[in-house]
Amino acid sequence: MAPTKRALRIFAAAVLAGSAVAFGPAGRAVPTRQGVVAFEEKSTKVFGFGRTGSPWKKKAGTPYEGHAVRDSRKVDVFKTPFDVQAGVANSFIVAAADALATKGSFSVAIPSGSVVAALAQCKDRMDFENVHVFFTNDQVGPEQPAYEGCLKDFAEPCGLPLANVHRVPQSGSAAQAAQQYASTVERHPSVEKGKFDLVLLGTGADGHCASLFPGSPEAAYNGKDLFVGKAGGGGAAVTATLGGLLNQAKQVVVSASGAARALMVLDALSQGSASPMPAAQVRGRDVTWFVDDDSFAEYAEVVLKRRN
Repeated sequence: MAPTKRALRIFAAAVLAGSAVAFGPAGRAVPTRQGVVAFEEKSTKVFGFGRTGSPWKKKAGTPYEGHAVRDSRKVDVFKTPFDVQAGVANSFIVAAADALATKGSFSVAIPSGSVVAALAQCKDRMDFENVHVFFTNDQVGPEQPAYEGCLKDFAEPCGLPLANVHRVPQSGSAAQAAQQYASTVERHPSVEKGKFDLVLLGTGADGHCASLFPGSPEAAYNGKDLFVGKAGGGGAAVTATLGGLLNQAKQVVVSASGAARALMVLDALSQGSASPMPAAQVRGRDVTWFVDDDSFAEYAEVVLKRRN
């Protein structure tokens, strides 16, 4: 089968970056004579270009691979949380290569926590010179957990230029910071018309993502603003909106691993837009959930077995 145009662009980006890609069994990149591997699959999930959303064949080791939910979303099932993290890193590398080959820059919005820690696996596997990082949510003030976590777990280990890490404003009210940050995003040349090339999201057992919690005014907001401000016990903060930012992105990866998230995954994937959970409301051109055996277990038991 002939390679897709996207695959060719990614291959071209790797070559231009001085890397060489050769795909071996199960989509694994293997060293070429140039001695550099641009894409190395480190998880049990087999990545493929040009996914259509159709169910993938079952693979030994995991109950379901690349299951398609009955809406526009896709689900990739990994063996363990570590494999989910490896999948996040691989998705980052592939999306970056595609954007860099297409428009010369790559924009990504990231949260905090394990999702960002996973990006340390990108070290020595790509060029970060034209990669620009923004945040789905963070505090307004001198202490900014998302920004600080990004520097510690991702930017500094990988050699990402600090000038390419665009933090939430450190002063002003929550509303003012949200407006200022939206302006920063909209003016930046790496973000075309306010649409990120990739958005990475973590989730909680309650179904929150970014700083959008079930039943909150921020989650219910249906305007076009990219960010809204919120105030709480932790002080002023800024969070991305569903309709204005998350659902406008070119690609979104939603991560949910561990048994504690199993009931949330069941509700979010089976109820779809009827679910009150913000994570379930994430839609767009290309939305994929990354789950592991434990977090997917309830869905597999309740929904898939019932269908079969």
